[in-house]
Amino acid sequence: MASVTWEGVRAVWGMLTRPSARHLAVLLFAGLLAFDPSSVLEPLGVEAWSSRLRPWAGGIFLLLSCLFAAYAIEDVWRAGCRKLASHRRRKRLEERLLDLTPEEKCTLSLFVFKRTQGHELATSHGAIHTLESEMVITKTLNVGRWEMDRATGKRVYYADYTIDPWVFRHLTENGELLE
Repeated sequence: MASVTWEGVRAVWGMLTRPSARHLAVLLFAGLLAFDPSSVLEPLGVEAWSSRLRPWAGGIFLLLSCLFAAYAIEDVWRAGCRKLASHRRRKRLEERLLDLTPEEKCTLSLFVFKRTQGHELATSHGAIHTLESEMVITKTLNVGRWEMDRATGKRVYYADYTIDPWVFRHLTENGELLE
């Protein structure tokens, strides 16, 4: 008996997770039964039992209307949250680009002056890690190459990085940020 109850709860929960075309059909049919006058229902042949089901149809109509409204509000809310998060991220990046260190300016100038959004950089450089952690640049692949640094005699790992498109446009338009 308990397993049947939980299966029923799961089935109802599955139906309520996201409205579908089936829900819309039930909503319209329940609205028809609950609110249409009997002159409309009589030619359909459902007038006899619609009077008995009218309270249930009204409740179902109300429940499904609330469900559709709740999901519409949720979709609008999520879209607004995404837009707000994007705006906040851009503001944070704008403020960060005003406070670049000389090493970070040198690194970002490789992208801007060569007019490319992708570049191979040494991962051992501290400015690279800082810019990557703040999502100004992003490592494109986890595959790179090792190369011997002639100045230090140490092996250095090089990886491909891309610059955020908005940052690239902003630095291209405002070249004084890299001076």
